[in-house]
Amino acid sequence: MTTAHLQKGRTVKQNSEISKVQANIKTKLHTALKVKAATDGTTIGKLIERWVTSWATGEPKKV
Repeated sequence: MTTAHLQKGRTVKQNSEISKVQANIKTKLHTALKVKAATDGTTIGKLIERWVTSWATGEPKKV
């Protein structure tokens, strides 16, 4: 099932199993995140999902 959301004057369809997260972060951090995603061949969304999953399950941080 999808739902339509009004976002900045346009309609965006979202899968009901996916939530959109918006955050204000420093530009340098955003750039580093984009570089990390590109280097790893993944997306920012997948990096965030991995981090949140790791945090939520209490897995140790990788240094």
